Amino acid sequence: MKHAIYFLFALLLVFAGCGDRAQTNKLDLIDSLATTDEYDSAYALFRSIDPNSISDDEEQAFYGILQMQLNARYDIILENDSLADACISYYEQKHDGSRLARAYYYKGVNAFMRGDTVAALTHIKQAEKEEAKAYTPWLRYLILGNLAFIHNCMGAHKTAFAYSKKALDQLNSSKTDNAEWICYVYDLIAQCHLFLGHKDSVFAYYAKTIPYIEKIKYKLDRAAYYTNAGYAFYLTGEYEKAEPLARKAFELYPFSTMRINLAKVCHALHNDEETDTLLKAAWKEAGYDEKVEILEFLGKTSEEKQLYKESADYYRRARAMQDSARMARNTEVLVSAQKNLDHNELERKLNERNKLTLWTVVLVAAVIGAASYAYNRSRLNKAHKAIKDGQRMIERYTMELEQLKAGGEENRSRIAILETKIKERIERQRAILERGRKLCEGIRGGGTTAGWASADYEAAVEYLRADGCGAVEDVERSHSRLTAYNTFFLLLPALGVESSDVARVMNVSQGAVRTMRHRLRNKEKKPAAI
Repeated sequence: MKHAIYFLFALLLVFAGCGDRAQTNKLDLIDSLATTDEYDSAYALFRSIDPNSISDDEEQAFYGILQMQLNARYDIILENDSLADACISYYEQKHDGSRLARAYYYKGVNAFMRGDTVAALTHIKQAEKEEAKAYTPWLRYLILGNLAFIHNCMGAHKTAFAYSKKALDQLNSSKTDNAEWICYVYDLIAQCHLFLGHKDSVFAYYAKTIPYIEKIKYKLDRAAYYTNAGYAFYLTGEYEKAEPLARKAFELYPFSTMRINLAKVCHALHNDEETDTLLKAAWKEAGYDEKVEILEFLGKTSEEKQLYKESADYYRRARAMQDSARMARNTEVLVSAQKNLDHNELERKLNERNKLTLWTVVLVAAVIGAASYAYNRSRLNKAHKAIKDGQRMIERYTMELEQLKAGGEENRSRIAILETKIKERIERQRAILERGRKLCEGIRGGGTTAGWASADYEAAVEYLRADGCGAVEDVERSHSRLTAYNTFFLLLPALGVESSDVARVMNVSQGAVRTMRHRLRNKEKKPAAI
């Protein structure tokens, strides 16, 4: 009830303003509400403003800042930087360092949401430079934290750790009791230690994090932190410590993803009955990608039990499910395009409060995405991993096989098992490469990538890698953090595709090709200094 009275009183103050100050008062209130995490109230008030009614340049720039901040909160991605650039231009002219830093910061956040990590780093570094001149404590904290996790994403874990410690120092100097901010920085430092292999420090920082999690306002945020902590313990083999954390996350958000997470922990603790129950329940509500993950997990566990026929069947079903997912995604492209224009869909999201707060949205996305354990699954090239892991296991099995054959007849049953394993691994490798061969031959024959899924690009890249021409290695040496789609785009010349024909082959516009080339130039590795 206090919240309702406060907001009503605040509105009376806003609308009691007269003349030119009324609009400015309203923008100031939106800023205050957003800064204190009252985002739903801030967004409702923001929606009440007609953009066409704002004629003052200062108000237009401030309106733009708030729009970018609210967009970040509700995961609304801007496809270009025109709004941010207009705000930056205005505040540069006015020498307003604090708001100029905010404009660069939200430009960086939007770039990260678009998947352009290099641009995100560039813009947030500029925000750091501008903020240093003005000193806005809460913004400095966010800038330092975001620079930490972006460097983590890029593999620069020591640099990430240095920034995370600066963020902690900034937090300590502010003497805040904001549980969200405290969890944010402790979780960030723990993840840095995890990447650096400092097991004891991971546990120490999560011991500090966990008491604050229950004080966080939104359920999804609490579930995210429990998931991160659970993943860290799971990854380091501390399954008994991981189990209660994964269970708390599941109790907060009993969705298919959380069921799968808890099932994996239960399996590690040899609780097969609960594992089966969780996976069966998850299957009923899972999407295509999660069903593939369940099937692959069942394939792995069957292999551990030496049930090789069952394992092969699960992997076969997973591949078939990936093909179904490809067809579904083609339909979803059209559906999501319409939903993006539908304000009712956005309002539904607001009412359900299903988005992370601004303070943690990018951190959690980065950490969980890298972990491939919770909300967003890893985007590693699964085909490449399957071939590498398969080759490693073939070599191991072959070595064991040679030792057993030298031992005599008593090893006959184990020899038969190993020979079956080797054959299955080879068949899996062949299946990936054969799929890639057919796809590449289709392109050479004048086909396009229309209807391709990520697994298709991965298979095509692995076929070209196995081809021995060195084109894949050249691309990977000259660029960093490429997706399979990026890599295949750069390999088109190796398939005989002319520059003028790239748009047709990739089934995109010429403008999209130009944009892709620009983004890939940003991924080129800089030559080392001599």
